[in-house]
Amino acid sequence: MTIILVYVYEIVIVILIIFIAFLLFLYKSNKKKLRECRINKEDLQNKNTFLNTNLVDNNPAAIQIIDHNGFSIHYNQSFIDLFGYIPADDINIFEDERLLVHGFKELLQRVKNGESTIFPVFDYNPHHSNKTFEDKELSLKMTAYSIQESPDKPRTYIFSYYDETEKAQALSALIKSESIAHTVIDNSPIGIVVRSNTGRLLLYNQAWIDIWEIKSEELARELQNKDTLQFEGWKEAYDEHLQRVRNVYLNGGEYTSSEIYTNDKGDPKDYPRIVTQRFSSVCNKMGQVEFVVIFTTDITEQKRQEEERLHLNAQLGHSQKMESIGRLAGGISHDFNNMLSVIIGYSDMAILNADENEPIHGYLSEINKAAIKSANLTRQLLAFARKQTINPVEIDLNMAVNGLKKMLNRLIGENIKLIFSPSQSEILIKFDSSQLDQILANLCVNARDAIKGNGIIEIKTDIKYIKDSFSVFNPELAAGEYALLSVNDNGCGMDEETIENIFEPFFTTKEQGEGTGLGLATVYGIIKQNNGFIEVMSQIDAGSSFNIYLPIFNKEVDGSTAERNEQMANMGYETVLLVEDEFSLLDMAQDMLNLHGYHVLSANSGKEAMKIIDEYEGKIHLLITDLVMPEINGKQVADYFFEKRNTGQCLYMSGYTDNIIDGIDLNNNSRHFIQKPFDIEKFTKKTRKVLDSGKSSNEEDC
Repeated sequence: MTIILVYVYEIVIVILIIFIAFLLFLYKSNKKKLRECRINKEDLQNKNTFLNTNLVDNNPAAIQIIDHNGFSIHYNQSFIDLFGYIPADDINIFEDERLLVHGFKELLQRVKNGESTIFPVFDYNPHHSNKTFEDKELSLKMTAYSIQESPDKPRTYIFSYYDETEKAQALSALIKSESIAHTVIDNSPIGIVVRSNTGRLLLYNQAWIDIWEIKSEELARELQNKDTLQFEGWKEAYDEHLQRVRNVYLNGGEYTSSEIYTNDKGDPKDYPRIVTQRFSSVCNKMGQVEFVVIFTTDITEQKRQEEERLHLNAQLGHSQKMESIGRLAGGISHDFNNMLSVIIGYSDMAILNADENEPIHGYLSEINKAAIKSANLTRQLLAFARKQTINPVEIDLNMAVNGLKKMLNRLIGENIKLIFSPSQSEILIKFDSSQLDQILANLCVNARDAIKGNGIIEIKTDIKYIKDSFSVFNPELAAGEYALLSVNDNGCGMDEETIENIFEPFFTTKEQGEGTGLGLATVYGIIKQNNGFIEVMSQIDAGSSFNIYLPIFNKEVDGSTAERNEQMANMGYETVLLVEDEFSLLDMAQDMLNLHGYHVLSANSGKEAMKIIDEYEGKIHLLITDLVMPEINGKQVADYFFEKRNTGQCLYMSGYTDNIIDGIDLNNNSRHFIQKPFDIEKFTKKTRKVLDSGKSSNEEDC
């Protein structure tokens, strides 16, 4: 508006000057013919006094009158105040370098030809002409036109100058602020648009195009004029949102939407784009909505990180819970295994001495069976707690699973079809083969129980590369290559609550007496003990999938693994040092060894065992020691035994290995292990085997 007023003001000035020129023309018509030669100022002032009228000299615009040759013949005080000097008589304005330097040559020629001309704004510093003036650049605007009384008379030119400095500065500031605003808007990560009150797109930035994935044809439609506000084509799910948006367009105000899931935007297979929107109206003085500014914020990554954090917190809580349960289970198993060893051992010896025809023989047999069943339960608890001793060897996963098909078919029954889909590539893992049996047996039995009537269980093997994005949600599984073992069924499936608790010990959905609830807990413990990861996917009436990721063993498989011939005779004559802090278990084990001919030196503590090692003069062929004992543990006793004796063998026994087993090299030819509880046959057989062989015993002992 200010600029328009300035232009109007300039036009008025030009009209006034033209009017003055017209008066001059009328005045001249009544005077004598002026000389056609150059007229000096004094003659002009004497003969044409109208030039000194208030209309020129008191005009706020700087005015300079030029004769037909281009030389100055008059100027007003405003000219001097603006430029700081009096125009020289000998400078031709059409050849003045101070104007030509701005590229005005063509425009000056147009003025000379009699055309009215408005010159572009140019810079001028009056300090260069008059040192008393401030040293600063002015922005000047110049207009020029000619006056000619008649075709046979020479032209007179009137140049007017206007100080546009403030206007130019304001315009520059406006342009700068607009440039900054556009820069901020264009580079903002928030989608910004301005729409008219009818919904026409007036302004937008690149972020808005990217967030909503606007195509060129859509943008063209949005930019078209709209007579009325319309919302056709919006999703029904946006009804409430749409109502609030319409209210902003019609009645003004602001509205901030909740999260909007744009399922058709982004990558639906990966993650839907989630946005929030803020609508803000701009009203005129009458309170009517003229524009609506819309800010769209993409919060997809923020929501993804929130879900990651919640997922990780849930995983951490689950891991801590399972670890606590594992510690409790492992601790209980230690003492429980000792008691079971006593029950099994004495019941075995009692059965040997009882007449099969007497009722007591049957009673003892039932006691023995119950104790063995209890021992199996503690073994499962130890597997869950990751405290059982394992003997991992290099195995081909495809061959190992294929070898178990016959056993698994017997487990699941004839009404269920077992399909094995092996990987086309060889998959090598380092794993305890008996633990692999446990995993597949438990998973297949659970799948069988989930299938009503006929069904299918499919076992798959493959090599899977885990990406970093998967590792973010599952920090226990580092990115890399893994062996994948999958067990899938088309059974009844599970709900989310069941999946959350499925690996907890004694959790079961089966009827009373149909299961212990330790099967999947055992699977979980075995996989964690072997640095693996298990993933469960299931839906009600849509079956279940268990995906197990195990580290791949990259070393070449040694095909020369030889099996040692085991001696079956368990009788002996050697001297055995038996160390056990539990008196009942010590007595029981000693009785077992005595029955089989061994000379037994018994010790109830590590300190007592060391004393026997120092004082016994004969040869000690075998040290059998409990691993977990107060003050001095079994490993310390064994180290002392080998240091002092330099010969003999060592057999460790424990129902709970804790972390002590980590520091023991069981591949050492002189060190072996047997898991509690054990019966008389396993114990004496193992004792005989260790004594008869100087090689490593790496088979599963329990």
